[in-house]
Amino acid sequence: FKGPSATAIYGSDAANGVIVITTKHGRAGPTHWNLALADGVNWLPGNWPANYYKFGSDGSDITGASYQHAALCSWTVPTCTVDSIVAFQALNDPRYSLFNHGSQQQATLTVSGGMPVLTYSVSGSGSGNLGYLHLPTSEQRRYDSAYGPIPGNLVQPDRYTTWGVNGALTAQPNATLRVTLQSSLFTGDQQQSSLQGAITQLDGEYLNPVLLTGTLISNEFAKATDNALTSTNVLSLHWQPRRWLPIDATGGVSVIQRTDEMYVPFGISNASPGNELIDTTGFYGLGRGTSHDQTLTIGTALPLPHTTLALGGNLYSASTADFNVFTNQLAPGVTNPTSFLTCSGSGSSACKPSPATQA
Repeated sequence: FKGPSATAIYGSDAANGVIVITTKHGRAGPTHWNLALADGVNWLPGNWPANYYKFGSDGSDITGASYQHAALCSWTVPTCTVDSIVAFQALNDPRYSLFNHGSQQQATLTVSGGMPVLTYSVSGSGSGNLGYLHLPTSEQRRYDSAYGPIPGNLVQPDRYTTWGVNGALTAQPNATLRVTLQSSLFTGDQQQSSLQGAITQLDGEYLNPVLLTGTLISNEFAKATDNALTSTNVLSLHWQPRRWLPIDATGGVSVIQRTDEMYVPFGISNASPGNELIDTTGFYGLGRGTSHDQTLTIGTALPLPHTTLALGGNLYSASTADFNVFTNQLAPGVTNPTSFLTCSGSGSSACKPSPATQA
């Protein structure tokens, strides 16, 4: 199913065409109820390939005369003597891994029935998906100590929830006329974070738990949400006034409302947790868009000797409205960026932000 009709009925995502699979129809007879529930767990099986790291020493003393420990050096330096090769993959280490278990839930309820001349079908569905990416345990502890209890949406940030309702009503007063009205309402809410970028950060990095201080990964707290609400109404008519003259007409109206947000928390410092002198002032971006599509298609197929003549026409109209706004200085709910009192001494501990301007 291609062309403007597909876009009007199924939204802008169908601009290149759609494959229509009809699975639910009302049928004459007593009311039928069908309930389906599903629950599952998802995870990433297997392990990431291990990387091999060379270590050596150059004979110098880095800890003072009382310790006599040779300094570590890069194996690429000519004066470095390689004395060990270590296999390590941070993504396979529970302390640093970004992968955990996610979950999936889905529920669908369908009601159908009717009489020979009038059938109906109504169904509602909802689903929830929680991704398997999660903030490493060491980063959760760092956040807790610097900023207080970490929000749950930062621990396991990837989520996708949906719900929808659709119905179909078909009237067939005689063998030559059939009219069907289909309506649907669907919403999807997706949340993702910049934690996905940490996969490449950790994949090729060697981490020594004894020497590791400060942040493990960077820029992992940015959050993006996408919400889409789609409503569709389609009226279809099939009429065959003559055996050789079938007429099909379809009219559709589709409305899509989207809201996209990008958010970086106020007061987060990746370089030095808790150091107010270099905290972020947050980022917030908001985009909203609405599209309206209407279409009317009429066609027929006339049987001719050795061929068939298809005739048809299409009317199509579309309108869109978009709105975007962002700030790279203020987070939602904060009317002023971070400000600082006059420093009374040396060091970051002597400079504290004004309480009135903290998020």
